[in-house]
Amino acid sequence: MAASVILPDRLGDTSGFKALASQENYSSGDLYEYIDGGADVYIEAGMKSCVVRRYGDPKIKGSQFEVAAYDMTSPINAFGIFRQLHTDRTRVTGTESAVQSFKISFWKSSWYVEVLDKSTKQADVSVLKALTCLIADRIPGDTLPPIEIKYLPDTLKKASSERYWKSGFLSRSFLSGVLSGVYQTKAGTCTLFVMFCPTESLAVNRLDIITREYDGDNPRVQAFASKNRLAGCVGCSRNDFENAFFNVLLEQIRRQ
Repeated sequence: MAASVILPDRLGDTSGFKALASQENYSSGDLYEYIDGGADVYIEAGMKSCVVRRYGDPKIKGSQFEVAAYDMTSPINAFGIFRQLHTDRTRVTGTESAVQSFKISFWKSSWYVEVLDKSTKQADVSVLKALTCLIADRIPGDTLPPIEIKYLPDTLKKASSERYWKSGFLSRSFLSGVLSGVYQTKAGTCTLFVMFCPTESLAVNRLDIITREYDGDNPRVQAFASKNRLAGCVGCSRNDFENAFFNVLLEQIRRQ
């Protein structure tokens, strides 16, 4: 979907928000021109392109709101960058939102969007929320979580603990495309994860590497390969991994 559909010349009714200038377009190759020093976070999370546009509210003198819409190519990538950048989350609009005094961020479908108040005199946060909702309404699709979330069992999972790692799970470059969730057991806290591989042979290869790299207990990692997926647990002993509780949880991953 073209970003110009999300960020048109005017948002709202005839007296609503009006674009102050043409949109700026960035790719992964030149995003650093817009974000000096922080572009890699978005690029590594799967960003395809970014469009930036500034709006003013005719009713508020000196108002300027900057909107940056990132095409993350898929809902799981948009979810991933949002969860990476925001720990305090709420629901203003979109699937999830994060509100600060001068900024609202949200994700919906395959888009991650940031709306910033850069007015000479900061507007009321309700104005920022109104603009954000208008933008979210222009993005087609539902506000459901990524379908991949179904791979993580709900039993004993800590609320909102899910994360998606486009790359670098456990700080390892070979662990990419990993969905994780934190679980609270009687023995303590652990992390279950599922890695989505393009082929079954790659899942087996990654399992072999994990077996070699994590032969000790720091961190404790147990894993298995099933079809084109690699799944396992971080922070549990082999006895924990093989007991009835984990068998129930991990069997759900196998059945997906």
